[in-house]
Amino acid sequence: MTGRRAEPVNATTDGGEKRSQADETSDARSTSPTDWTTRRRVLRTGAVAGLAGLAGCTEDVGSELLPNKKWPVAELTPSLPIETRADRFDASVEAAAGAEISDVETFADVVTVRIPRLESVREDRDVLSVAYVTDVDRSEGIGNHVAALAGAYAALVDTGYDAYALGTTILESPDEPIGSAVVYTDWASAYNRGRYTTAEFRELVWTTIESTRDPPTVAVEPDE
Repeated sequence: MTGRRAEPVNATTDGGEKRSQADETSDARSTSPTDWTTRRRVLRTGAVAGLAGLAGCTEDVGSELLPNKKWPVAELTPSLPIETRADRFDASVEAAAGAEISDVETFADVVTVRIPRLESVREDRDVLSVAYVTDVDRSEGIGNHVAALAGAYAALVDTGYDAYALGTTILESPDEPIGSAVVYTDWASAYNRGRYTTAEFRELVWTTIESTRDPPTVAVEPDE
């Protein structure tokens, strides 16, 4: 693995536009790097600071709200008094992101105990490709598995790991893919630096989960 970014396979223009939009939102809200505290350090010390996102409201009943053009919008939605799938996803992200990961091998060790069965981990050009076999009979679905992979990848990126994205293939059996998900390194880096909250990071990753019989599609910018 080198610092030079090669073009990942199966690129799509739509995915690139979606990632660019998310990155523009991230950049607009970024702060000085000297003020950032890495997400992993905060998680390890148990001092995670909750960010309260308040949705705007109108005083005049009947007046229309302006269309929301910010994305992701996880911090603009009100919290619920019950545990949701999103809450469980976020907890899985934070638990894996706080794990001791120093390289691809320890990344594999961490995710092995968090997903049903890890099938393979390989470095394919600038993409870290993971395949795992899921238990499709489980009622909670694949959300927690993808969350654990996303959190562990954020921890790996925080060590300086140089890749374009994590591409995950979800298998029903060792040779039968049923879904996929992608975690872009830019998202993981922004999460580590505090530019995305856990909820926002989760929202971005959720948008890439697909039910498919093909390997994941990793979108790239047009000039890459």
